[in-house]
Amino acid sequence: IQRMLSGASAPFNVQVTDIKKIGTDANIRYRVHLSDGTTSVQCMLLAALNSLVASGQIAENCIIEVKNYKVSELKGRQIVILLACSVLSAPGTKLGNPQPAGAASSSSSGAAAAPRKEAAAAVAARAPVVRATPVVELSPYANRWTIKVRVTKKADVRHFTNARGEGKLFSVELIDESSSEIRATFFGSAVDKFYELIHEQGVYYMSGGVVKPANRKYTSIDNSWEITFGDRTEVSVAADAGAIQRVKFNFTKLHQLPDLPAGRVVDVLGMVKEEGDVVEITTKRGDKLAKRDLTIVDESNTSVQLTLWGDHARSVPGAKDHAIAVKGVKIGDFGGVSLSTTMSATVQLDPSSDIVTRLQGWWASNKDSLAVTSLTTGGGGGA
Repeated sequence: IQRMLSGASAPFNVQVTDIKKIGTDANIRYRVHLSDGTTSVQCMLLAALNSLVASGQIAENCIIEVKNYKVSELKGRQIVILLACSVLSAPGTKLGNPQPAGAASSSSSGAAAAPRKEAAAAVAARAPVVRATPVVELSPYANRWTIKVRVTKKADVRHFTNARGEGKLFSVELIDESSSEIRATFFGSAVDKFYELIHEQGVYYMSGGVVKPANRKYTSIDNSWEITFGDRTEVSVAADAGAIQRVKFNFTKLHQLPDLPAGRVVDVLGMVKEEGDVVEITTKRGDKLAKRDLTIVDESNTSVQLTLWGDHARSVPGAKDHAIAVKGVKIGDFGGVSLSTTMSATVQLDPSSDIVTRLQGWWASNKDSLAVTSLTTGGGGGA
């Protein structure tokens, strides 16, 4: 909120904490309060956005992305005019205890309001400062930490049964400003409290978790630790200045795959040498699931079959001769070595980076005369 009031460039992720309809039926406008969990500010919606409120998409305690806005002065108070936005998550629990951003004071004699920069500076001076612990410093021996992280991946809620009864969980992958990653899992009441509030690519302060050794079976993240969040967890929206990257890959070269155990989750990058059609299969549980097989190859002159499951199977049409980067594929050992996407996988076609540009150049120069060693002799990744 402070950055908005100072005129910083969008986008911003904020929570709508109050909505009030003003005006007549012929000229309805909506006034809302926006919050970042610490500070709140009044905002007027552009009339073109009224339909988002009328349809219930914008509702109290939902999270929105502010895409365009302007700040105006009204009776000595800064008012945000919301010009464009999108809804990121449905209504949930109110985050934090936000305090009004306040107004530039004016005297009883009607003195002019202070300039915007001075007002914003005064408000910023009153805002609490959160010291974020770098993810790399987390360990089971670290106490009372708070991390500021971007959620790069959010999985669906899963239900389970064990000796203590039934439970539920969801997992997220997090990255901080120094590009350190960690996996975290929310359990029990933390699922009810935070699942609808947390969304992919949002930036948050998180605290009150337990750090424990990581289970590499479920993630390709290169971190010895992971976090469990529960009853004592606190999560609040943090300002997104764009300093935290949106996805980080830790690529494994294809020729290294045979040296890794089956079941290991890794990230891979390759050129699509062959692509199959999307087919629908029936899993052992009786579910219908989309499947698509690709053959990818990299500069080690090694190829492997990559199976895309579910939505990923339809996410990259016409992939042949394009670079594909996948975060979170599981190594299989049926029919040699094969790869298959996990539920939390991220798939990108022709991502922008130097390493991808080099791979594309190598492929363009060598694809017609390439002698390739295939790691997959048959079959593929199973559902």
